[in-house]
Amino acid sequence: MANTFTLIEAKTLSSAVSTVTFSLIPQTYTDLRLVLSLRSSTKEGLDEYSNNRVRPNADANLSYNDYILGQYNSGVATGVYSAQNIGILFNYANGNLTTGNTFSNTEIYFPNYTSSIYKSFIIHNAMENNSTKGLINIAGGVWNNTAPITSLTITEGNSGSYVVDSSFYLYGIKKL
Repeated sequence: MANTFTLIEAKTLSSAVSTVTFSLIPQTYTDLRLVLSLRSSTKEGLDEYSNNRVRPNADANLSYNDYILGQYNSGVATGVYSAQNIGILFNYANGNLTTGNTFSNTEIYFPNYTSSIYKSFIIHNAMENNSTKGLINIAGGVWNNTAPITSLTITEGNSGSYVVDSSFYLYGIKKL
């Protein structure tokens, strides 16, 4: 059970960027919680995967296993991704074809991020286009690396950028 949620850093965009990095993450917590409210400049959105991703420690040789369960309107989709070198996928962000001023919401939780074992993660993701479409995505997996997480890089994966007012919050959590 979490005892303390401490905001490590918050970033709200005043100009469009394709990558946001939290660097020098303190090693004084047990878990990390990354909370994102995103909108992309690309056409992708509810009709296509946005391929957003997170790279712990800017790992260029990222190896992970990712298990996804999602629901798109009334349909259900599942998938398994492994050993991809593009980062941990969290897939969805509202794009410029969705209703204006709507932002997707994503939470990525890294328990035991300072440990010397492989790092697990849990992703909750939701986006909608007002009354016409909606999508939820729940994923979990393991980053196959024993290094403590010292930085997280979030990247828009469709050659676009995150628009103004997209926000990124990183929390440290101490257990009882």
